[in-house]
Amino acid sequence: MRSPSPTSDPAADRRPLLHVHIDVDNLWILEDEYGVGAAAGPDAIFDDALPRFLAVFAARGIRATFFMVGRDLALASCRRFCEAAARAGHELANHSESHLPDLARRSFADKEREITLPHEALTALCGGAPIGFRAPGYYVDDELLLVLERLGYRYESSVLPGPACFLMNWYLKSKSAAAAGKTFGRSRYLVAPRRPCLLRARTPEQRASIVELPISVDPLTRLPIHSTFAYKFGTGMVVRALDGLRRAAGPHVYLFHAVDLLDYPAHGPLAQSVIPLQRSLAARLALVQTLLDAIVARFRVVTTRELFAEGDAMQRFGSSASRFYDRLPPLRPR
Repeated sequence: MRSPSPTSDPAADRRPLLHVHIDVDNLWILEDEYGVGAAAGPDAIFDDALPRFLAVFAARGIRATFFMVGRDLALASCRRFCEAAARAGHELANHSESHLPDLARRSFADKEREITLPHEALTALCGGAPIGFRAPGYYVDDELLLVLERLGYRYESSVLPGPACFLMNWYLKSKSAAAAGKTFGRSRYLVAPRRPCLLRARTPEQRASIVELPISVDPLTRLPIHSTFAYKFGTGMVVRALDGLRRAAGPHVYLFHAVDLLDYPAHGPLAQSVIPLQRSLAARLALVQTLLDAIVARFRVVTTRELFAEGDAMQRFGSSASRFYDRLPPLRPR
């Protein structure tokens, strides 16, 4: 199923905007979090899973945004994928250098390094600097915002409103003693706005402004709807939430993970713990296709970079949602 003329006349397309995001978390990240050995090498994500995403996106005219972990950019397989994705019109964004589980507790120097190294690598690989960032563990603070502003970033997409971060924290730590030090989100996300807004780093040096594009949740219950939760609760719940989001002004963000389309051994060490890998590849592929068909029927899907090419996003998102954050204490590091 193809998107209804996604690029023919954007001005005439009245559907709200939606950005499809894919966090490219390699197996070594999951293996470290769950404290298990490797069942496949680091190239499998790039040679097996992500080409499937490119194929299902091409069949629907979708241009997506892939959030890349800098450490993997040393792999030839990763660089080949990045080049193929860029040729197909997809966006490459920054997902930190090492996907640290405890980024929230790290020094400013560590945070600066985690943003700067993949920024430089992606710039060299793509011939242009990335403009988007998502932190591991859905975490953001003033120090991260300050580094992003210095490097010219336009947006970050780490906020997951509602209780999702608490649910994920409970699930991971109930499954793995190795994840004891991992942090998820911030307590203020329980009541964080679902709408995009400006996040301003309030530091003695300056006030940095970055557009925050929160990951979309159910507009009524604020429960998470991204692909990990669709595997547990079914596509019907997600489609109903998409119907609600369609009636709200965009842009919205729908999140997948690279592992969603990985051909992983049924008895591999992550198969019983990582929620997507509890299903067969055929079942996961069918679910992803169902979700994408529902998305293209309801939304105009573009890369996040295209959002900023269409107008002054800083002006568009200086809204009441921004004032929510301004009324709170600064996003100081933990």
